[in-house]
Amino acid sequence: MRPHDASDDPDDRLPPPRAPGDPRGPDYHVERAIRALGRRFPDLLVSSVDDLDRELREWFEDESEEGGLPEDRRARAEFYLLGSPDDVDDDAERDGVDFALAIDPACPVASVLDAQLRLDEDERGAAIERALGVALERAGGPAFLERHRGDETYAEEAFTLVRVLALYAATARERGRLDEAVAAWSTLLELSTSDELLYRHDLAAALLERGDVDGFTALCARFHADDEPVFAWGAVLAALRRDDDAAALAALARARTIAPSVGGRLLAPWTIDERAYDGPSDGCPAGDATAAALWPSFAAHAGAFAWLYEAGEGEPPDERELRLYASLRPTGDRSPVPAWLPTLFAANDRAIDC
Repeated sequence: MRPHDASDDPDDRLPPPRAPGDPRGPDYHVERAIRALGRRFPDLLVSSVDDLDRELREWFEDESEEGGLPEDRRARAEFYLLGSPDDVDDDAERDGVDFALAIDPACPVASVLDAQLRLDEDERGAAIERALGVALERAGGPAFLERHRGDETYAEEAFTLVRVLALYAATARERGRLDEAVAAWSTLLELSTSDELLYRHDLAAALLERGDVDGFTALCARFHADDEPVFAWGAVLAALRRDDDAAALAALARARTIAPSVGGRLLAPWTIDERAYDGPSDGCPAGDATAAALWPSFAAHAGAFAWLYEAGEGEPPDERELRLYASLRPTGDRSPVPAWLPTLFAANDRAIDC
């Protein structure tokens, strides 16, 4: 590999696509990582993975407030996922993925993020499944899961498995593979019975999307979660799925007292704060996070949006718009819509019936 030339265009010289399952050349992430580092430090000459690791380590240690980086190379690779310690680059997330995969080509978390950022649906699913296998192997294999169910004391390296399993579950739900998503989130709750990261919210939404009202009800009872917004608004949908209008109205009245903005967000998903789609965020209102989790669940039940409006929630919805909006979203894209909204209304102007 030749030394980085700061004049290179960032997208020049990328290896051509290869066969499905291995669409890029073996130096793809190494070359991109060298160019990303070169954008920040044009005078550096980096020509090998060892050079890259050394320069990244020095840079991150200089910027870190917590001292040195881990001695283990795999652990450092996950640290490099931060992308840019000074956070000055718009491509920090992609750069972080390249840094990590250049140093540890099988880094499970980076592999999942890379698949979400850059691969098409078929390649994405296969890559995430491979990453989950690597994470499980590095944690100690299936015996790890049996050994640590519910004890909350799993080894530090297993946090990688937990993170990848959560990403796997979210991606499975986005691909419509609800059984896999439910199984993955259920496993996470077996590992961490206190569920400090609130995976129960993701599981609750997936259960409702799948139509498993009994599973949703049992999960709510298990965590005594009636007052949590996802479960309060989920109870509305659970009642609708049971065709119990009176119970749905009672649940709606209670949900309004807990998180009043959710109903309006469900009827206008393009108004949901974008941060809500990336998991918990200190800056994201609870109503947006709840609506982001439950919107696919309500969309999976015919008539749920119309019922919400008739019950006094939100602006007058157009069921065609909401259904068409769902069909136009790219697979795996749960972002709110600014980019897709013009297409949505243009399609409705052509009097498409759905």
